[in-house]
Amino acid sequence: MVKALGEGKYNPKIREELDKADWQEISLHLLRYANSKTKMLRAMGITDVDPEDLIQEAILLAYGIGPNNTYRNWNKEVYPDLTGFLRSVIKSIVSHKMEKRKEIKAEPIDEAFDKDLMSLSPENPEALVSREHGLMKLKQAIYELIKGDEEVEMVWLCLEDGISKPQRIAEETGYDITTVNNALRRLRRKTKNLAPPT
Repeated sequence: MVKALGEGKYNPKIREELDKADWQEISLHLLRYANSKTKMLRAMGITDVDPEDLIQEAILLAYGIGPNNTYRNWNKEVYPDLTGFLRSVIKSIVSHKMEKRKEIKAEPIDEAFDKDLMSLSPENPEALVSREHGLMKLKQAIYELIKGDEEVEMVWLCLEDGISKPQRIAEETGYDITTVNNALRRLRRKTKNLAPPT
């Protein structure tokens, strides 16, 4: 589940450091990340999760009192910063929820998806209206292809929000422009064989 790898039990000494943390500031830093992950879950049909739920569950896991006695030990060698550690916990929670969800697998696609994915962004509502039904299936197929590549996931969420210019994506995600451009290239490469919705 989400128990720390390589460790057999929760380390209660971690709680002393957690008690000293500025939780209000940490929660603010985590909110944008949790928002993006919640959007991803909703796009996959998981609608009963809020960003605050993800943050709260991550904190409970860090304290060793997660659901069903689950926990995550804060390994400061891997994550010196508590916020970074909690982001990794949120990512783990989301991955687990996505794995649990039984999704309809995308059928094999015959023809190449030769249109730029940005044309599917909400900035082009005329195209989306006529393809609404097929678009949901396409989005699910895209998420299956990009999951695990966090930079591509964040860039795709920006595209879904109508943010298509690399500079704007960089501002929204906090990535530098080179990272954004590389993520956009990976997104196109990963999805080049998807057919457009009909």
